[in-house]
Amino acid sequence: MRTITFAFLAALMMLLSDKITKANGSFDAWDNSDKWDVTGDAILNPDNTRRLTRKTGTGVLINGKEGKCSSLVTKRRDYRDVEIHVEFMVAKGSNSGVIFHGNYEIQILDSYGIKNPTAGHCGGVYPRAESKPKYHHIDKGSPPRVNASKRPGEWQTMDIIFNSPRFDKAGNKTAHARFVKVVHNGKVIQEDVEVPYACGTNWNRKQYPQGPIIIQGDYGPIAVRNVRIREWKADKEKKLNIPPDGFTAIFNGKDFSAFRIHTKVEKMWTIEDGVLKSHGLLEEWGADLVTKKKYRDFVLLVDFRMPADSDSGIHFRKLIPNMGYFGQTEQMNIGIGHRMGQLESIGFMRANKLEAARRLKNSDIPKVKQVNPKVGNWHTVKITMIGRALSAELDGQVMIDQYEYPEWHLSTEAEQLRFQKHRYLENEKTGKKNPCPIEYRNIFIKEIKPSESVKSSELNVPPEGFTVLFNGKDFTGWHTPPLVKKYWSIEDGVLKSPGLIKTWGASLSTKKHYKDFILMFDFRMPTISDSGINFRKLIPEIPGFGDMEQFNLRSRGGMGHLESYYFLPKETAKKMRLMEEEKPHVRHIDPEVGVWHTVKLTMKGQTFSAEYDGEVLYDNFEYHDWMINTEPAPIRLQKHIVVHGDNLGKENPCPIEYRNIFIKELKSSE
Repeated sequence: MRTITFAFLAALMMLLSDKITKANGSFDAWDNSDKWDVTGDAILNPDNTRRLTRKTGTGVLINGKEGKCSSLVTKRRDYRDVEIHVEFMVAKGSNSGVIFHGNYEIQILDSYGIKNPTAGHCGGVYPRAESKPKYHHIDKGSPPRVNASKRPGEWQTMDIIFNSPRFDKAGNKTAHARFVKVVHNGKVIQEDVEVPYACGTNWNRKQYPQGPIIIQGDYGPIAVRNVRIREWKADKEKKLNIPPDGFTAIFNGKDFSAFRIHTKVEKMWTIEDGVLKSHGLLEEWGADLVTKKKYRDFVLLVDFRMPADSDSGIHFRKLIPNMGYFGQTEQMNIGIGHRMGQLESIGFMRANKLEAARRLKNSDIPKVKQVNPKVGNWHTVKITMIGRALSAELDGQVMIDQYEYPEWHLSTEAEQLRFQKHRYLENEKTGKKNPCPIEYRNIFIKEIKPSESVKSSELNVPPEGFTVLFNGKDFTGWHTPPLVKKYWSIEDGVLKSPGLIKTWGASLSTKKHYKDFILMFDFRMPTISDSGINFRKLIPEIPGFGDMEQFNLRSRGGMGHLESYYFLPKETAKKMRLMEEEKPHVRHIDPEVGVWHTVKLTMKGQTFSAEYDGEVLYDNFEYHDWMINTEPAPIRLQKHIVVHGDNLGKENPCPIEYRNIFIKELKSSE
């Protein structure tokens, strides 16, 4: 495929709700089907193997005598997660594709006999591409595991399970599109392949959570038949309660082994199909699910569902002041409307005019962004509790951003987690009792290691052989122009820059210049963000980028990129005969926000290596001699200007924090 165009179809079946409906050979569910030829079968033209010949009848579509028609597009434009079956036949050299949302393509191509297929061959996830100066791919896409193609003129089958990208209410992408599985002629050729960008030359086009399904029809003869589309739902029971990397499951989906059990809990809670459920009416408090283990600093992920209007909450950490009948643990509320995400201790002490409320300052009141969960739907809440700093998200939207509890209010000792079963709520007008039904699943926790949550006195102490660049106290060793002073602060041994800046010029640069070195540092993004580490001067001019190399720090796409190659003008790349395979490539990483990460960069001569949280990203990548200067240059911590859109939100100030910045200068003998 050369451009992202459309194509798809045959004697189809089309899904509405959860049913598959048949089109009875009329093809009226597809736009442009009237431009294709309806036939009973197709065979390879014996006189010209680059053409298909028709047989009388119905049930098969062929894209014209010469294989060049407008692509078939479903009239239905709201497909999300789908499973598709299509049978197709191609002539010799023909090119087509099954395209989802106009963005994500599984290639169809005459690929019979190819021993080492690429992503451009049949069954590949089509690569990104550029059309100038001549058409070429800019990444490798995802080649099929094996070449399952049959000869031209033979009917073939393709079964595709497609997972659409996810977006929050603000339109920010929270999960990439994914090909769950692709089966070609009975062989699995793709499995669990993420697709961060659109395919082909329009790879940077806007992405959507839903869209049409397309079959390309303008790059060679293709016949299609027996196309079936149906909604795809993952096998929830098999995939439930399996923790992501780095997390531990608190609830195993089978029993209450992680919780303290007593009569009320046994009466009010059940486990059904891997889900914790409590639908009954509770007269008096005392049926909360409490973990046996205590937790101090953690990242907690929890799915919840309210079958009806309800009230619940997640409790953690001890409260220091006497809270009366409220209880002595903090609670983040789970409910609809303004209740969702509220930290209940603050509201309770103010509403009930407790003694502790007099100590509250305006800065002690947490700012909670209202995110309203829908009744009947599953939602995911994420709570990050480190020291006295709390952040919380609902379905990827930030509700609370690094709220710092007053020292007199929240204990830093470990405490059990508690999942609340609310006693009934009575309607004052009708007297009707609401049992506050609640369900939980996928309860995962990641305990923050002591090295990730340490006292300021323990920070910024260099390991043997290294020198500290940031002493944790002041800006000694750094240039401090007015914008740096305005947009950077030092708190508890951490460099912080949370503010929004519209113009460049607030990046932190060392006074000393460095040539060959090992640089180690910790960074944390309080929310989704963009930053980077600059070093060494660049030789070619890159308009709009600057004159220094940058190792990118980005929470959504781009983490670890060497930006010089990414922003290098095409004209320069062509002049230097730079091949795609010569560029530095790194796997897709989205660093977890709210958590400290460690990076190690090694620069010696023109050789670069990098590690992220212990994982090797670059292993002695050799710069081209025309790209990077070998003279000493400062180290610079980037303060990014405000970002609008670009998968980071409508207006993102790009907050960033650094600590433990150490450097070891390398001698020529090392």
